[in-house]
Amino acid sequence: MADIRVNSTGRVFWRIDDGVAQLLQEAFPESFSRVEKPAPAIQTGPKYFVGLTHPTSGRYAIIRRWHNSDEFITGTREQIKKLYPDCPDDVITKFENVSPNDRAAQRG
Repeated sequence: MADIRVNSTGRVFWRIDDGVAQLLQEAFPESFSRVEKPAPAIQTGPKYFVGLTHPTSGRYAIIRRWHNSDEFITGTREQIKKLYPDCPDDVITKFENVSPNDRAAQRG
């Protein structure tokens, strides 16, 4: 499948049959051009965010997403920074500011 742009209008037609795309480009080279999709973004490091450990648990944690796995992190700021020095301070602050009822559920 090919992606074709109409040069005069800028309109893009996605997933056109390759044969039809080649025919249009050959017959009307000034009118049509192929659109190259950008390469997917490469993850250069883990992503940290605050979320629930499970939808029904009510327990919050810092979630460290790296490639296709999630790791749940809890503890004090010092413990988190010692084990995960690349964890952003704003994520730790958000985790610390979870409502007191939610924090009590974590201890229970």
